[in-house]
Amino acid sequence: MLPAFLKYFPEAAIGFLGFKRDEKTAIAKKYYENLPRLGRNSVVVIPDPMLATGGTLNKVLKLMMQKSVAPQNIYFTGLIGARPGFDKVTEVLPKENITLLALDPGLDAKKFIVPGLGDFGDRYFGN
Repeated sequence: MLPAFLKYFPEAAIGFLGFKRDEKTAIAKKYYENLPRLGRNSVVVIPDPMLATGGTLNKVLKLMMQKSVAPQNIYFTGLIGARPGFDKVTEVLPKENITLLALDPGLDAKKFIVPGLGDFGDRYFGN
């Protein structure tokens, strides 16, 4: 999703956070962080294809707020989300700061979006 953003915002400072989800617990752990200097007036856009449980995004939001970024200056954009994750995230982030193409009703036992499209990473990377 980053190349599309850079087409419209070529001067934007870019940062990366890497999280990997434990498939048994569905809890993500951070494994990488490389961010520009952030502060109260920074505007942060988080592109991510999926918003399932909201756990990873809430970890990212907490990290952004620890760096003094105001919640009203944080935006999430994704392709598909699940209602439980959306509801969890909107406890912190204003709902008007979240853009999704589709919001599905729930999650299955593996915490995948239902009906959803399966594991996005597997689909994107051809696994």
